Amino acid sequence: MVSPRFSPADSLAVACAAVGLDSSGAEVIYQRANTVYKLASAPVVARLRYTSGSAAVLERLSASVRATQWLHELGFPAVRPLGVPQPVAAHGYQVTFWHYIPSAGQAGRDIVALARLLRQLHALPVPPVRLPATNPLGSIRADAAACQWFADAQRRWLTDRCDELEAQYADAESALGRGVVHGDAHPGNLIHAPDRVVLCDWDAVSYGPREQDLIPIRLGYRYGRPAAEWPRLCEIYQADPRGLPLLPLLERMRELRAVAAYLRLPDLPQARAEASHRIGDLMSGTQREPWQALNLALQQADDDCLAARVPAISCSGDRAVLAEAPRFRAGTSMSAFPERLAHLLGITGDHRVHSPGRSVPGLRGQADAVPCRLCREEVDRELRREHRHQCIQTAGTAS
Repeated sequence: MVSPRFSPADSLAVACAAVGLDSSGAEVIYQRANTVYKLASAPVVARLRYTSGSAAVLERLSASVRATQWLHELGFPAVRPLGVPQPVAAHGYQVTFWHYIPSAGQAGRDIVALARLLRQLHALPVPPVRLPATNPLGSIRADAAACQWFADAQRRWLTDRCDELEAQYADAESALGRGVVHGDAHPGNLIHAPDRVVLCDWDAVSYGPREQDLIPIRLGYRYGRPAAEWPRLCEIYQADPRGLPLLPLLERMRELRAVAAYLRLPDLPQARAEASHRIGDLMSGTQREPWQALNLALQQADDDCLAARVPAISCSGDRAVLAEAPRFRAGTSMSAFPERLAHLLGITGDHRVHSPGRSVPGLRGQADAVPCRLCREEVDRELRREHRHQCIQTAGTAS
């Protein structure tokens, strides 16, 4: 019989009490691999990872605290852990606490800033703090074994695939050499503070092949990201992918690891559907739809994360008309909605629609129209992504 899991809120209360903090009024801003709270009582962010006693995960989280403190002392722009004994164990969760970093606002997918930070990070000397060896597969084996709803055929395929890739990795050489690796380097883990760009979410920090930090952008096609991001990253980082033979292997391993967070979650329909989607694509070798990086705190749209529903959209000819909707907590008023959506989706100049030859004149400042191809589902997705990114920017957390 499986013991019931305590809620993150109950576990947060225990962890906060252990270090002299108050969890009252804490707001959930992110939920997938971790549940992330912003405390109301202090400028602090709490990250909760359910570990079920895993010594490997505990070591990784401990390493994230050690590494970021060292990086802060060096002057590297990383989020800073709170000066309390941590991680804190609470009802099967390990909890870490971080200083809140105010954001200067939304900066989009800043590939240039990411590449420069990685270049700076990879130039650092051997750290004086203990770091785990890079494990490109992460906890996928344990997560698949523990997941009660994972199909046996999928579990067997994943295990065999892990065996195959690990055997190849054991003999692999790194052209970039080994050093400090962030482990989850993508634009969603950048905080654009008023005076600098800060790299957050160090849960996967390790010591290993530096190519590991290039893989999230290389895999952008899985998520429907712009193809130009990968060559741009390589240009700014100053790496020629033709001279990095380890990249394809790390890419295959990252694809497997990308399933793990959804297997760790309770049997939620959204998580189960996304995990099945990803595993199905990997097993078949095909992909028809982009993978979705779900933030379940926003998917559930409860009072802990959204103050109002996303506006309804109805398409009509050349226009998509906004239904009446309340104000978004993130500060998006309906009067500014089209201009903000144009910013979100990169619509500039004469605001051409992505369909060739069509445009919506006078879109800027017009409160009742957006390009008609932006159906309700797309608008919903973009607004939720924007809200989640603002939470990350202001709280120093990641997707």
